[in-house]
Amino acid sequence: MSNYRFFQMKRDDESEWVRKNPILQPGEPGFSRDTNTMKVGDGILRWTELPRALGPAGAIAVITEGVTTPLVIDVQ
Repeated sequence: MSNYRFFQMKRDDESEWVRKNPILQPGEPGFSRDTNTMKVGDGILRWTELPRALGPAGAIAVITEGVTTPLVIDVQ
């Protein structure tokens, strides 16, 4: 039996994210397929107000208990 878990984040093209302009729940990620960017919700700000968490370089910083560790995501 496998210990792997399936995780699928919300994803759409940037034009649809902007059109819908949702408020993502705290910690909820959203991925823009055509701009290759990710944003993480705070439960307050709308999509267009959130800063990017993932840029075209394909890496973000994950902060866990005060330790910052780079996380590389292959989005090919």
